[in-house]
Amino acid sequence: MKLAESMIDHLEIESTSIHRDSEEGQKQLNSGKEEKDFKSMSRAIVATKKKEKVVNLIADTGLEDEDDDDEDIDEAEDKLGGMKEKMRKDSLGSDTSSNADKKLQNQFSFVERATQTMNNSLKNTDVQTEPPPRSNFADTVNQWVIYDAYVSYEFAKELQDEKDRARSKKDDSNQTIKRLLGTKEFDRNAEVNKKLLKSAKILERMVNQNTYNDIAQDFKYWEDASDEFRETEGTLLPLWRFIFEKAKGLEITSLCWNPAYKDLFACGFGSYNFYDQESGSNGCVCIFSLKNPSYPEYLCQAQSGVICVDIHSDHPHMLAVGLADGNVSVYNLQKNPNKPSYFSTARNGKHQDIVWQVKWAKDNLDGYLNFYSVSGDGRVTNWTIVKTALWFTDTLNITFSKTLHNFSEEDTKNNLRDGGRCVAFNPVDDTMFLVGTDEGLIYKCTTEYSSRFLQTYPAHNTPIYNISWNPYVSSIFLTCAAEWMIKIWDHNSTKPLFLFDLNSQVGDIAWAPYSSTVFAAVTVDGKVHVFDLHVDKYHPICTQPVVPRKKARLNHVSFNAHHPILIVGDSRGVIQCLKLSPNLRKQTKEVKTALINKDQKKALELEVKKLEVLLAMVREPDVNPTVIIKEGDEET
Repeated sequence: MKLAESMIDHLEIESTSIHRDSEEGQKQLNSGKEEKDFKSMSRAIVATKKKEKVVNLIADTGLEDEDDDDEDIDEAEDKLGGMKEKMRKDSLGSDTSSNADKKLQNQFSFVERATQTMNNSLKNTDVQTEPPPRSNFADTVNQWVIYDAYVSYEFAKELQDEKDRARSKKDDSNQTIKRLLGTKEFDRNAEVNKKLLKSAKILERMVNQNTYNDIAQDFKYWEDASDEFRETEGTLLPLWRFIFEKAKGLEITSLCWNPAYKDLFACGFGSYNFYDQESGSNGCVCIFSLKNPSYPEYLCQAQSGVICVDIHSDHPHMLAVGLADGNVSVYNLQKNPNKPSYFSTARNGKHQDIVWQVKWAKDNLDGYLNFYSVSGDGRVTNWTIVKTALWFTDTLNITFSKTLHNFSEEDTKNNLRDGGRCVAFNPVDDTMFLVGTDEGLIYKCTTEYSSRFLQTYPAHNTPIYNISWNPYVSSIFLTCAAEWMIKIWDHNSTKPLFLFDLNSQVGDIAWAPYSSTVFAAVTVDGKVHVFDLHVDKYHPICTQPVVPRKKARLNHVSFNAHHPILIVGDSRGVIQCLKLSPNLRKQTKEVKTALINKDQKKALELEVKKLEVLLAMVREPDVNPTVIIKEGDEET
């Protein structure tokens, strides 16, 4: 049987008590004693008077003055009552007995109150359960049976322990695999933060769209109307300026558009000054978007100055970076862009000089990602990403080929190396690549063997800055160096086809993706030069200053593959976006017709034919042409 109460009432009133040893408590205790003494004295007086009056009345055997005595007694009691009222203060307690203790008063007007509530009636609850099952067991037990039971119990316990250990090892191995593969457990807060970040980015895009609304309108719709009154010349319209405040004092050392996302591009921040490399200012790689010029979409921090950047064509989230301290690193934007996923060290093939250029290559036969790097130590190295490691293989060691009067040829070949400055792979033949050196020579090499060069081009007298293959004709490439000259070459000939003098040191060159005859160059005097060989084979069709000559110099230039714009980077760490006017992106009528009909193959053939016609005008005829004699003909 169980007793249950459905409700309990409790009343509690907060109050403040005074310690009886305190000054206020002593005062109240003394006042209570004085009142008690006065009461007892007054009662004694009244009783004495009554007793005297009664004795007198009995003695005189007369009751004449009985009424007067009663009146005297009443007057004494009235006076005593008035004195009681004066002694009483704020206490409402009642004196039930003369021997009871007087309750203390305090400055908070303490009042005691009591209440009484009704207790709920008790109820009896009964619960009936089914009895546990019972069975009778009988067996004869001896010492051997007990021993066998203990042995079987211990054996079963050991088996269970082994199963638990195996399960724990399996869980640990699963955790290790998850950690290596980068898989994480579901985190509710991380998911919410991811959604909030996406919403914040959308809001930021909206604010930037309103802020840069005029520039966005010019990017989409502006066309220079003055081109109608000029036959060949064009102009460049400045659009956005991209600046990263935390990289102030660093130069733009590399520019690269993302092949999958047409509005994203990567830029490297570093320094070309050798004495500033150890100043402690680390470089970084910023991935900007045309939709948000105020801040980069991704930020990749580096432990040294960034010299070169390249984005994988099939995996646009993979970035290869070359650093000023000789290391190479690979960033994965999908996982953690703040730290490199793969990084070279002195143990696994670090370069001994600045890494001037990195280029992604196609996956090898095992399906691993790989890229090439060229450094000032004369090595062209192939880096392969194998699981969590970075493996290296030296593809080429550039030997010093020039003649020195103080060294013999054997000592020069064995002890000296020529520093590499740039590398460029042929767009059609993946095994053929060009390497530019510090001595101004360009070597044509192959990845199949490294015992000798396929061709040597005496290109320039100063270090080669860049080599760029033509995207339409795979045999033509463009070169620039630390001098005023730009040269166009055919890889089958050691003599240049075109030479252009820009009257200033050239910083970088780039072919246009929309035409086989258009290319651009930037110079240290802050000017952008745009050439179109189909329009003018001798002079640029646009020469426009972009930055002040005395304040900054232009380092790099890159065309966008989808929009009629190009970006240039200067020595102050500023990237400017420029839009090409209609005269700078003219196309022939045949090419326009093919593009309107969406015949890409025919448009490509027309672009190739347009450049081949120009090359046929400048190519030297063969000195000893091959004569083919058919049967039945006589040689004349």
